[in-house]
Amino acid sequence: DLVLKPGFVAACRQSLDKVAARTGSCAAVLGFVDGAQDLYNAAAVCADGVVAGVPFDVGDQVEDGATLVVFADEDEADQAG
Repeated sequence: DLVLKPGFVAACRQSLDKVAARTGSCAAVLGFVDGAQDLYNAAAVCADGVVAGVPFDVGDQVEDGATLVVFADEDEADQAG
C-alpha cells in the first residue's frame, strides 16, 4: 500500500500545505493521510492561505470542554436530538 511507503505521509502533508497556501479567500476541504504511527484518513479545512484546522476524532474534547459529535447521516442526527 502506498500509505506504508516511507515519506508518503510527510509528502502528503507538504502537498496539503502547498494547496492551502493557494486558497486565498476561498475555503477548501482536503482529504489526506494523517498520523505518526497510527495512520488514518483526515480532512483539513484550508482558508486564507493556511490549514485552518483538522477536525478531531469523534468524542475528542475541544477547547471549551464540549465534546465533538459527528453523525454519519441526517437520520442519525434526527434520532439523537
